Amino acid sequence: LDVLLPGQTGLVLCERLRQHGDIPILMLTALGELTDKRDGFAAGADDYITKPFDPEELVFRLHAVARRYQKAAQPVLHLGDVTIDKRSQLVTIQSTEWTLPRREFELLHQLASFPGRVFSREELIEHVWGIDFMGDDRTIDVHIKRLRGRLKETNQVEIETVRGLGYRLEVDA
Repeated sequence: LDVLLPGQTGLVLCERLRQHGDIPILMLTALGELTDKRDGFAAGADDYITKPFDPEELVFRLHAVARRYQKAAQPVLHLGDVTIDKRSQLVTIQSTEWTLPRREFELLHQLASFPGRVFSREELIEHVWGIDFMGDDRTIDVHIKRLRGRLKETNQVEIETVRGLGYRLEVDA
């Protein structure tokens, strides 16, 4: 998307697209100030490139965004000795199967879909509870604590706190 579209801005279109699905969105625009980039990411863009750009770099970035979406769309994730099956909503740690509460499962699946990526509380709330969530962002902390308790059975998968930023899932396999 370009930010400068006729009729409506690319930012508005990006927000509307995010309300109706989870598709890769890359902003490609002449607006290159930090505030413009912030607004693009806040609207839901996965990446932001300013004009003029190197076409080869655009291809690299498109492939990176596509890889992230393909991994998130996988029905079964294998991370060390942890398996997360989105179809059956089961988490297997070593040989023990767990049926997690829905939000806890979705939170784990979101983090596991992008190992090593830091998610802010706001991003996790938007992905798991939805943009209309009116509760406290500390809800994430409670769910993370519960997930950490369940992940004690493995020494290969851990949810780390990144101070001042959020959480990320690390895999040592």
